[in-house]
Amino acid sequence: MYSYSRTRQNNIPEKGTTISGELFDMMGQSKSKVEITNNKATFTVRGLNKGIYVLKIYINDKVESHQIAVE
Repeated sequence: MYSYSRTRQNNIPEKGTTISGELFDMMGQSKSKVEITNNKATFTVRGLNKGIYVLKIYINDKVESHQIAVE
């Protein structure tokens, strides 16, 4: 289980902002969609191989990328 909170960032989106997320492996394959509600996301990493993944957060027309380590 992994938890992510946008409130840890200095750039908190305004109300009404469209936010979504997606988890990718290092080969660029999408592994899962990530639901983001109230600037927070919790998703399971069960079934994923150990390694580094990229969590892409889509905020309106911008993209943030965060590395996630699955151990």
